[in-house]
Amino acid sequence: MYACKIYKLLEKVAGTVTINSTVGVQAIARAASLKIMGEAIFDHPDVADPQPLDSFWLNPFRPDPDRAQAFYQQLKGLTQVPAALYDAASVPLRWHELLSDRPGGDQ
Repeated sequence: MYACKIYKLLEKVAGTVTINSTVGVQAIARAASLKIMGEAIFDHPDVADPQPLDSFWLNPFRPDPDRAQAFYQQLKGLTQVPAALYDAASVPLRWHELLSDRPGGDQ
């Protein structure tokens, strides 16, 4: 098995198929062809292919890079909290600091 950064793969693939995964978000960030098979907040016709799966592989939709980046930035701002959940257990996550400068966060 080989280790690889997912963003490097997404720059070279013909398309990405996911159910509901952060891989889909990374595909949007790179304006890669994306087919969603489940329910995902990012299943939007500007960034994800609405065609059936067999049609997707024959003629994958690639989103406009500017629209994909705008969608990604909004999605990231609304749903993602910057944190490394794989850090050592002794490192506190300090959610109150992360959320205090977000709309609706603690003041």
